[in-house]
Amino acid sequence: MLRRGLAEIPTLAIACAAGLAWAVAAERLAVRMGSDEMAPTLGAVAGLAVAGSLWLRSVRETARASLDRLVCPRCEGRLSSEHEHASEAMPDGLQSWQCQLCGYAHAEALTCEGCHP
Repeated sequence: MLRRGLAEIPTLAIACAAGLAWAVAAERLAVRMGSDEMAPTLGAVAGLAVAGSLWLRSVRETARASLDRLVCPRCEGRLSSEHEHASEAMPDGLQSWQCQLCGYAHAEALTCEGCHP
């Protein structure tokens, strides 16, 4: 768990650096547009939005890569996977993953070649 947390430090640093750059840019732009009082707030909002978006994208990509490898994103245990083909009740099919070690469960609509004849 600690090893995985340490591996995320560069991603967090990049997200923070990008957020800081956007915060400075948004603050300066707000000052030029005449919003001197609101500039720090607008800069902070822009910076947090960018940093948060980049961080969440990284978390989602890491989780997706774990699911593709059938490795639990929480405990790195083995995931079991099950696919239900598309039907009238589920037009897109359903893919689900479960970890027996920590109880992690995830499901999403997903079709395969065999879902539609």
